[in-house]
Amino acid sequence: MVTTRDPELDARVRAWRSHGTRDGVFGFNYRMTDIQAAIGRVQLGRLPELVAERRRIAGELRARLRTARCAAEPAWARSNWQSVCARFASAGHAAAAMSRLAADGIAARPGLTNAHEDAEQRDGVRAPLAESERARRECILLPLPSHMTGDELDRVIAAVDGSASR
Repeated sequence: MVTTRDPELDARVRAWRSHGTRDGVFGFNYRMTDIQAAIGRVQLGRLPELVAERRRIAGELRARLRTARCAAEPAWARSNWQSVCARFASAGHAAAAMSRLAADGIAARPGLTNAHEDAEQRDGVRAPLAESERARRECILLPLPSHMTGDELDRVIAAVDGSASR
């Protein structure tokens, strides 16, 4: 969803969602179906409850993980915690945690992508950005469903930390 008061941006976004325009704006079919809109309207009513639960779970992850640092929420922001980015001491530690999560059937994914490393986005330019590249190797995104049970949270923590008590 995009909201804006900028008429130029509004026209551009509307073109993107609707297969583009004839004047060369590339677009997609991003229009929402009536069913998706109906479901979305009901889900919006549950938004405060869903976000509160995600915030609670994210707080537990930040407090309980031993082998990774989780992203913190700055004092000036309120995150909806769609997922939690965990950063490890090295790329090897991150890869090992990803392997344990996958072996335990827990969906996690690399935490960052860098536009300057993506052929479709960099337009032939390759600038070395050492810190961004290191963060990409050391970070993973942990799942954070709002309906995560305590046992599921324990499984994620055990897999990330490599605990034998899994």
